[in-house]
Amino acid sequence: MLIDWFTVGAQALNFAILVWLMKRFLYGPILAVVEARDDRIAAELADAKEKQDEAQQARAAFQEKNAKLDGERAALLQEAKEGAAAERKRLLDAARDAADALGEERRKALDLAADNLEESIAERAQMEVFAIAKKELVDLASASLEQQAVEVFIRRLRALWTHTRRPR
Repeated sequence: MLIDWFTVGAQALNFAILVWLMKRFLYGPILAVVEARDDRIAAELADAKEKQDEAQQARAAFQEKNAKLDGERAALLQEAKEGAAAERKRLLDAARDAADALGEERRKALDLAADNLEESIAERAQMEVFAIAKKELVDLASASLEQQAVEVFIRRLRALWTHTRRPR
């Protein structure tokens, strides 16, 4: 077999032109598109990484603020509980004092009413005893009781007068 160097040269030249044309019009644009796509993907990944970092920072800041607010809320809640307990104690003490004062006033009023009742009963009993005694004495005596009492009183005053006027 004989090698036709012209055909080999023409085919080599044809192959070189084909490689150059493919490189120039096919591989170049495809590589440029692939490279652009890779750059775009890399930029998007970098942007996504940056956004993820920002999101992590925002999340950390949010969690920090949330923890701070939880602490403040717990402190305010504790303060409100303590204030409510103090106010409850103050109100209970005031109510207890008012109830004690009211009880004391009621006791004084009851004591006064009992004293008044005792006086009234004693006065009425005395009047009844005098009325009964007067009636019985009027029935037994011929003169009125007052007249006899006055006469006895005058006699006793005269006797007293005579005893005090004597020289010693």
